[in-house]
Amino acid sequence: MMVYHAINGMRTRRHGVQLDLANAIDIYNRTRREPGEPLMTQRRLAELVGTTESLVSRHAKGRVAPGSESLIRYARVLRCGIDDLFSDTPIMPLMACP
Repeated sequence: MMVYHAINGMRTRRHGVQLDLANAIDIYNRTRREPGEPLMTQRRLAELVGTTESLVSRHAKGRVAPGSESLIRYARVLRCGIDDLFSDTPIMPLMACP
């Protein structure tokens, strides 16, 4: 039996969870940021990752799915694992198809 996730609009999904850059940025600002280091914003993240603020925003809103290279860059800059970039709350239940 093959398992897939129902797609609702253009939301970014990975194994039933959604990319959650806002949460990852918030955790970085609260726990991983060095003293005196400026707060992480989407603009600053874009600069550090080497992309545009617009693309980071589209990734954060789920309008565009980031590639594996983008996920690796986000994780490095935010000092977290790639799995930490995703919410652990499933967006859609798994559905089985024959």
